[in-house]
Amino acid sequence: MIKLSNAVFDYDGHVALDKVSLDVFPNETLVIMGPNGSGKSTLLKILTGFFPLHAGEYYFNDLKIDEAFLKDPSQAAKLYEKVGFVFQDSDVQLFNMSVAEELAFGPRQLGLSPAEVDQRVNDCLKLLSIEHLAERVPYHLSGGEKKLVAIGSVLTMNPEVFVLDEPFNGLSPHYRTLIVELLDKLHQSGKTIIMSSHHFGQIKDICDRVILFSEKHRIERIMPKDQILADPVELKHLSVL
Repeated sequence: MIKLSNAVFDYDGHVALDKVSLDVFPNETLVIMGPNGSGKSTLLKILTGFFPLHAGEYYFNDLKIDEAFLKDPSQAAKLYEKVGFVFQDSDVQLFNMSVAEELAFGPRQLGLSPAEVDQRVNDCLKLLSIEHLAERVPYHLSGGEKKLVAIGSVLTMNPEVFVLDEPFNGLSPHYRTLIVELLDKLHQSGKTIIMSSHHFGQIKDICDRVILFSEKHRIERIMPKDQILADPVELKHLSVL
C-alpha cells in the first residue's frame, strides 16, 4: 500500500529524515516510537502529502508522490481522499462554528450530496457518542472532546488510511481508552492506521508492528508486537520513550 525508499527530508539544512525506507501494508496498525525530534511527525506529514521528499521515493499504491504530483490539485486529491491526518494539537484542526459543521466540512469538499453528508455526520456522531455535542462550538470543548471531534472530521471522509500524531497526549485515561477502542473498531473494519506514540502500554493491544526511530532520524528497528511482548527488555526500552 505504502512504500518509502531512502526518504530524505530536512528543515533549512537540519535533517529530519535520513534515508528512511518503510513498507506499510493494508489493514495493519503501525506505531512509530522514538525520542522527540527524531523524525516521527515529519514522517507522518510526508505520508499525508503535506510536503514532498527532498530525496528518495514515496509510492501510495500505484501513485508516485513527489513534488510534481502534490502541486497538481487534481492529482494530489487522489492522495488526500485516501489518507486522513489527525494533528497532535486538535486546536489546529478545528475551525468551524459547530461540531456538526466540523464533521460535515470534509464530505462537502468531496462533493457529496447534502443527504449523504448528513448521513455521514449523523453516523459519526453516533459512533463517537457525541450527539450531545453536535451544536457546540469546538473550541469550547474539553481536550478529550476536541480529540474525538478531530478524529470525527477525518472519519466522515472515510479514508483508507488514518494517520495520527500522538493521539493520546494530554488526555485523561477515560478519553485514552475511548480512542483506543475507536482505533480498534477502525482496524476491525479494514482501515490502515499509522500513529506516533510515546507509550507502548497504551497501544500494545491494537498494534501489529512498532517502528523505533533513533536520534539520528533513521529507523533503528521494526518489530512485531509479539516480539516486544515476549521480551521484557524491549518492553522496558520502549515504555520509557
